[in-house]
Amino acid sequence: MTPPPADSMRGGGGDEDLPDSLAPGTSIPTTTTPVLRRGDVRWASWVALLAAIVVLMWYLSILVLGGVALGPWSTVAQVSVWVLALGSFAAGIVCLNARRNREFAAAGFIAGVVSLLVSLTIGLPTGFQILV
Repeated sequence: MTPPPADSMRGGGGDEDLPDSLAPGTSIPTTTTPVLRRGDVRWASWVALLAAIVVLMWYLSILVLGGVALGPWSTVAQVSVWVLALGSFAAGIVCLNARRNREFAAAGFIAGVVSLLVSLTIGLPTGFQILV
């Protein structure tokens, strides 16, 4: 019993019409602009982490010191921290689209969620006390 010929196993087409895979390339595409790799969201992870650190340090100082006396700047500072918490959360949501550095992106997402939750649980009651 002899095996069938190799051409019949490939669907009958031959390799004669294919280019030689070991021959040097004839056209190499050149790009003039740097290509942004898809799924690389390290910038969002850094934004989420740094903003979350600032938010957490603000609320830690409020809890430890019993309030921050910034005078007329208290309202601006509290609203800025709320904006930072929302920005950290938004950057954390962007981190969900990561295809590379997934561990770092997960840390950015967690930091964004934590900063928003801390801002909601601690920031709303203490923030309204500072604003009033």
